[in-house]
Amino acid sequence: MTILNHLRLKKGNHNLLFRRRHGLGQNLTSNDQIKLSKYKSIMRASIIMFKLNDGKVNFQQIMKVSIVKYLSLRYVTDIALEPTINFCRNIESFGQHIKKDLRFEADDIRLLIRELGFQNIVKFDNRIKMSGEEVFIRGLFELVTGSSKHDIANQFGRDFSAQSRAFNFFIDNIYDNHHNLVHDNLNWWRRNGFWALSAEAIEIRMGERYPTENKNLVSHFIDCNCLPTTVTGGGPAEEGANSAR
Repeated sequence: MTILNHLRLKKGNHNLLFRRRHGLGQNLTSNDQIKLSKYKSIMRASIIMFKLNDGKVNFQQIMKVSIVKYLSLRYVTDIALEPTINFCRNIESFGQHIKKDLRFEADDIRLLIRELGFQNIVKFDNRIKMSGEEVFIRGLFELVTGSSKHDIANQFGRDFSAQSRAFNFFIDNIYDNHHNLVHDNLNWWRRNGFWALSAEAIEIRMGERYPTENKNLVSHFIDCNCLPTTVTGGGPAEEGANSAR
């Protein structure tokens, strides 16, 4: 047993911790399981044939090879996993560069967290807990930067499972509680005065590039892209706002 102390049995992905699944040779793949079944059958047959044929060397060799193959697939060197790191990121941890990383000033982010109803503590289905502030800035960071899960893990720590749950909560919480702000919301914008404010801001910006004495030229606009297409009736064939097919 001393020889096997530093080894452990391989398991299928569904029986492994998330980090074990991606360790080199740590998991038992479907192909490995097929090979194990084959070597087990060969091993049993060779043992029987070895006994029935007075210990013939060829059956003994087959038996030894099948045992070695089986054990090499079934066991793996036990790698001690380092605990995942939690960097405890919060608003203050971004310092003076917070607007570059998150597009908002620190006070604006605090206001967003409160107004969007993020809890002080968020508990996920796997019993991991995060502060609502960490969940929010982690989700905002992914939306702003478009970083991969690996890059985000380098910024925030924790394992990928916690990162995915945090982002899912971030999206679900905003959608479930505030989707009315983006679905059929033109009446809401007009009722709260944002339609007029938006028109005024657009007109000021347009006036900077194309000075004109006329006022109140802008009512509202729809932000979209015009892209070339080869599909009949599918939209503009050339670039530009006035393009047509």
